[in-house]
Amino acid sequence: MARPLSWFLTPLSILKVCELVCLLLVIVFFIDGRIQWGAYSVIYALAFLLAFGCVLTLLIHYFEVPKASNQLPWLQIELLWNTLGCVLCAAGCILLTWDWWQMRSGRHHHHATLAPRNIGETRWMRRVAIVAGSLLLAACLFLLTLGRVKRTGLN
Repeated sequence: MARPLSWFLTPLSILKVCELVCLLLVIVFFIDGRIQWGAYSVIYALAFLLAFGCVLTLLIHYFEVPKASNQLPWLQIELLWNTLGCVLCAAGCILLTWDWWQMRSGRHHHHATLAPRNIGETRWMRRVAIVAGSLLLAACLFLLTLGRVKRTGLN
C-alpha cells in the first residue's frame, strides 16, 4: 500500500529529498575533472551510491515496505544507512576542504593532472568548494534524519 502524495511534505521525506539534491550537486559538479585525482572519483562514485540509497529508502518509506514486511530489521537498517551517509559525507567534506586549501596555496602535486581546460583552475577550485559545502550539508541532513528516525521511528 502506498501513502498519499501529501506524504512527500512530511519532515522525513523532505530531509531525504534534500539529501538527494545535495548528492546530485556533487555528481553534476564532478562529472568533468574527476580524473585529476583518485579521491574525486571515489567521492563521485560514493555520491552515486548514496543518491541511489536515498531514492531507495524514500521509495521504501513511501510504499510502506516496513509495515508490509517485518522480516528485516528496518529501523536498524535505516539508522545504519543514515550513519553511513553522515560519516561518508563528512569525510568527503574534510578531504575536499583540505584539497581546496592545498590548491589555494598553489600545491597541486597530489593531483595526477591539471584542471580541465574548459573549466580552468580557479573555476575548478570553486567547484571543489561548492561540492565540499554540499557534502557538509548532506552530512548534516543525514544526521538530522538519523535523529528523527531514532526519535519517531519509521512513521
